[in-house]
Amino acid sequence: MRLATPASSGSELRSPKPVDVSQWNERTRNLTRFLSIQAHNDIWCHLSHTRQLDLPNTKILQIEADQHRPWSPGIFHKWSSEERYCPLLKALRPEIMIMRNIEQQMFEIQCRGIPSRTFLEVRTLVITSSSVDPPKLHLYQWPPPEFVKLDKVIWIVDPQAFYSGSPVYLLSSEQVSSSAASTRIGKLLLVSLLERFKDIPITIVNLGASQQRQLGSSGVSSPVGFTAEEILRNSLVQAVNNGGCNIKKEQLKKIEGLVDFITLEEFLVKEDWKDWFEKEEMTNWVAIMNMQKN
Repeated sequence: MRLATPASSGSELRSPKPVDVSQWNERTRNLTRFLSIQAHNDIWCHLSHTRQLDLPNTKILQIEADQHRPWSPGIFHKWSSEERYCPLLKALRPEIMIMRNIEQQMFEIQCRGIPSRTFLEVRTLVITSSSVDPPKLHLYQWPPPEFVKLDKVIWIVDPQAFYSGSPVYLLSSEQVSSSAASTRIGKLLLVSLLERFKDIPITIVNLGASQQRQLGSSGVSSPVGFTAEEILRNSLVQAVNNGGCNIKKEQLKKIEGLVDFITLEEFLVKEDWKDWFEKEEMTNWVAIMNMQKN
């Protein structure tokens, strides 16, 4: 079952017909296992028809952040002036959480609107990348949530985002060459993941490990021909050695061993993705990647 809140006027989000949850009977609520909620104006959450959802058997929750404005992270509750929690999420305790349209500093994970207790039972976190320029480096005012039971993180480079004509700030040598800031943020993906999810296995999917990329004006001495995986692993070592992150040198070898880079094809074989994504979308992803190879 897919629930989508109504998109705000002028939003680029898809606007499916809203679901009137007030009409659901107990049987419908008990049968719901997968719930998807789009970013929305939090005014909607405080209308008279809005109520807390009691979905005791919902195991998979998908959160769709809004499509970012350039240099600004996407959010879940848009234009919120108060720290209000979305009533749709208050009673949910998913075991698998899918977060879509997430930029590489992962500010959206610290967003307004999602109650901290929503994360308490999450064991698998699946993240798909956003499609726009990275935001400027800055401190986010909300603390990151605690994933007390988390034992698996999967970051997926969404080919629909990275090959749609939008700037590709991690894999594109042209974009990297144009901005040292963009280079730094792109290369810090692995550092960001390991700082947020320590001692947890991390799988990075569809990074383009076989593609040769030049670092351009990043200020880092790396020869042309490094793969995207090598660039990220080298950046992690440099960040640790230079004190640029909160990972200690003696932790580096262990932490590096927790990270696995796999292709999209390997992901489709190894993971139970049919519970997370529609087959049609995965078919489209594969088609896009095949076009890039030709």
